[in-house]
Amino acid sequence: MHVTYEEEGDILAVDFGERTERTGSRDFGGGRFVEFNSNGDPIGVEFLSASRGIDLTDIPRGDEIHDTLHRLGAMLDSKVQSPA
Repeated sequence: MHVTYEEEGDILAVDFGERTERTGSRDFGGGRFVEFNSNGDPIGVEFLSASRGIDLTDIPRGDEIHDTLHRLGAMLDSKVQSPA
């Protein structure tokens, strides 16, 4: 799992590391977008306005994202809402 933060756009991107091409995405609301490959498997997530907080509710692999952000000590860690 690879995490990047673009300060200028305030976007947190999580790449699950699968080496497949993105073929679609789904808007989960609240500035949360999940990208999928041709098999319908999630391959990444983008969180817009990330400095306001990260809501992992209903996000695929949300537990893994939460754990990764916590381990990284991400600046957003205190604003990360657990998936459930």
